[in-house]
Amino acid sequence: MIYKKIFLASVLLLISGLACAQNDGGSQGTPKKGGCPTCLVKDFAGQLLPDFELPLLGGGKLKLSNLRGKAVLLNFWCRCGANETGAGKGEIPTLVELQNEYGPQGFQVIGVSLDDYATTEEVSDYAREMNVNYPSVIGKTSSFEKRYGGVIFLPMTFFLDREGKVIAREIGVQSRNVSVEHISRSLDQDPPAQSQR
Repeated sequence: MIYKKIFLASVLLLISGLACAQNDGGSQGTPKKGGCPTCLVKDFAGQLLPDFELPLLGGGKLKLSNLRGKAVLLNFWCRCGANETGAGKGEIPTLVELQNEYGPQGFQVIGVSLDDYATTEEVSDYAREMNVNYPSVIGKTSSFEKRYGGVIFLPMTFFLDREGKVIAREIGVQSRNVSVEHISRSLDQDPPAQSQR
């Protein structure tokens, strides 16, 4: 009887693995990952992301669609890894450098904090400590899980072209080289006429 249960469990794992491999192979602009998590996230390649308007750290609001004309790196993160080995410690300094380097060319990093269990003050303090030089907004994980089809693995980054369409989506902390490749593709486009005025 126990062997029958082990066999059935093995078959189920094999089937779910094959389903993930099939779903994962069709994503455009995102290198195929070794694990299954990418197939649990909707692929928006070539599409506009659902718009949002969220409160900025420091006051005011930011609306995603108002950034059309700029190439955007939209980074979903949480302070939950706020320790010496946490994702933010390795990722945020690179994002700061990328903003400094590519900002003059019409590039904008936007941080989206999905720290459901931290106060705005705690997130602000952390952003200050990390010398964040780009706008950061406060969101809720639940709203992005529904509207973005699965922002459940953090950090997660979307690279958008000047029209607001997704060039690529990456899960986890990315190397600078991967980010620069996507940013170059995002910027490789003339700004829309209205932003040239």
